[in-house]
Amino acid sequence: MPPRKAVDRLAMLRWTLFQLVIGNSDAHGKNFSFLVHRSGLQAAPWYDLVGVVQYPQFSHDLAMAFGDEFNLDQIKAFSLADFAQRCAIDRQLLVRECRRMREGVRKHAMAATSSQSYLPGEQVLVDKIAEFALSQSDRLATLAEEASRISPDML
Repeated sequence: MPPRKAVDRLAMLRWTLFQLVIGNSDAHGKNFSFLVHRSGLQAAPWYDLVGVVQYPQFSHDLAMAFGDEFNLDQIKAFSLADFAQRCAIDRQLLVRECRRMREGVRKHAMAATSSQSYLPGEQVLVDKIAEFALSQSDRLATLAEEASRISPDML
């Protein structure tokens, strides 16, 4: 298996954005794993994907800061620009991935909420998760656009 550095970096970026979209305040580095092959590492399938913000009994403070923010609601365009710079992510790639995430959330949230396979109590939770993810993905796409216009000198 050849080295997959670009593919795995993109997987890590998408994982990070998805955590913000679903409100997984408990996301941290130990929740991202790699498969080990003779030829090197490969990003493992994602796991432990929980929209913690849907559960008021648990802390919603981020387990790891995003930029300097530990509060999901306080993440702003500057936080995304700072994240991109620290991680050597092209900001136009960040914009494209946030847009892509938003489109995926729109498609799959609609499918999830219109499914007839949930019990009534489950349907309420699925609807709340979908509503939050739709709102967050819109917000992240907007913030990424704003972040792309922040001068690197400001970071």
